[in-house]
Amino acid sequence: MTEPTLKSLLPAGLKKGLTPAEKTVLERTQKGEWADLRSGKAEDDKPEDAGKWGPDRTVRAEFLYWLCTDLEASKHIHAKGVRVAGTKIAGALDLEDAVLSHPLALVGCALADGITLVDARTRSLNLSGSRTGRISADRLKTAAGVFLTNGFRAEGEVRLLGADIGGQLGCTGATFSNPTGKALNADRLKTAGGVFLSDGFRAEGEVRLLGADIGG
Repeated sequence: MTEPTLKSLLPAGLKKGLTPAEKTVLERTQKGEWADLRSGKAEDDKPEDAGKWGPDRTVRAEFLYWLCTDLEASKHIHAKGVRVAGTKIAGALDLEDAVLSHPLALVGCALADGITLVDARTRSLNLSGSRTGRISADRLKTAAGVFLTNGFRAEGEVRLLGADIGGQLGCTGATFSNPTGKALNADRLKTAGGVFLSDGFRAEGEVRLLGADIGG
């Protein structure tokens, strides 16, 4: 009996309008490979210019939500998890209360409408080099680290109130921009590893770590 593929498990609503980028993500994720959609030309791979990227580099937020949370799909995702690079996420990625059984890496991606991870659970989260809108991740719990590094930039408040990170919170070389308010709001944050706000880290707005318990 032929083993189901992630593509065959897609709900009908998501199969309609499936983009070339989403097809690549499904195939590579099942194999444990990166779905790397970057062109290789630095001038064409800047997340701030993602408005120029077409369907071959666009993934819908609802598609990504299904891939990360569907119980049947999770059986066919490689242990390395969902790993995507150089992609525009169309729409707000709402993972509130979601349980992600695999690591999630969105590297060099554009998430202009932001991410919600309030009360979510995951193995690890890597948004290195990506550009995002507001991130709401109060009480996020991860088994390993959270990486917002290597040119990561958030436009709007990044909230990690009461988050419990099972590794390090890496923000080296990152920019958090919310000039009229809190840029990084991490009161009562708990980390098993260190918190790294260094090597080019920049905040345009307030950085709060009141009551944080930093294990490294």
